[in-house]
Amino acid sequence: MKTKLFLCLSLFTLVLAACQPAALVLPPAQTETSPVVQEPDPVDIVPTATQPEAAPEAIAFEDLPALVMAASQPETLVTSESPDGNWQADIIRYDCVMVDPASGSENAYEQLIMTRLSDGAKTVIAEQLQYCGGLGSYGFNNLYWSPSSQYYYFDEIRVSSGPDGMLCGLLNTGFSRVNVDTGVREYVPGYGTVFNDDGILVGWQNQEIVLTDLDGPEITRTPFPVLGYTLQSMQMSPAGDRFVYTLSETCDPAQGNTIIVLYHLADNSQTILAESAAPGYLYAEWESPTQITILDTDGTQWHYNLETGVLTAPNS
Repeated sequence: MKTKLFLCLSLFTLVLAACQPAALVLPPAQTETSPVVQEPDPVDIVPTATQPEAAPEAIAFEDLPALVMAASQPETLVTSESPDGNWQADIIRYDCVMVDPASGSENAYEQLIMTRLSDGAKTVIAEQLQYCGGLGSYGFNNLYWSPSSQYYYFDEIRVSSGPDGMLCGLLNTGFSRVNVDTGVREYVPGYGTVFNDDGILVGWQNQEIVLTDLDGPEITRTPFPVLGYTLQSMQMSPAGDRFVYTLSETCDPAQGNTIIVLYHLADNSQTILAESAAPGYLYAEWESPTQITILDTDGTQWHYNLETGVLTAPNS
């Protein structure tokens, strides 16, 4: 919109009169009018189109750990010394920071470091880049050393806010061990919580029961008595000579058939103790050296007597 500014000066008439005879009349004085000054029109400003900012470029996955380490202070979560005093395992965490704006997520980073205490030599055994927030399981979990200090055992499920996706059977925890002589990480079948005083570790892989020496190699593998089933629970006996486990035909024990199996470590033999469908069996646990408690999907507790081979319900 154009605007004009006018400066106007009023006309002033100066009349000069003198006492003169009536016949003499002086002409009126000349009146001078100031010229009008017009300011120039302002220049119209046409806004320049604003270009959108370019989206941040995604950072390569392999570059993220170094960026997290540079932006966050390390924290030692666990220090575990071997029984012989020669080795030390440390779990180090770099907490959540935003290093990749393109992802919209913060990242954390963990390392499992093995140190030989005689000379301080360090080896990064395992590392884990984490995306902060949401569901899932993460973090190295300190478990135990083998009796001879040959192996350090750990898993990857220190923190769990729920599984990523549907959980079918026992959760794979990334159960592993480190051979301190070689510095090599070895994945071990199972989840590392079932073993006895003789150092026999019980695990599973696919459709097999797997026995491993805590201080040595794998001992043996035995197929499930019914193939195609999913392992739901497992527990060692108080004496450590047997263990009981539960298998289900489907991921959900409430649907399909379920069985309770007793495994004898002395000869690697197996016996099916009970079988049920609708309701199915959730898990079995040791009540005493001769008695097993079984919980079904309706919440009923059953009791199996190993001496008599009789399965009874409560109040029966």
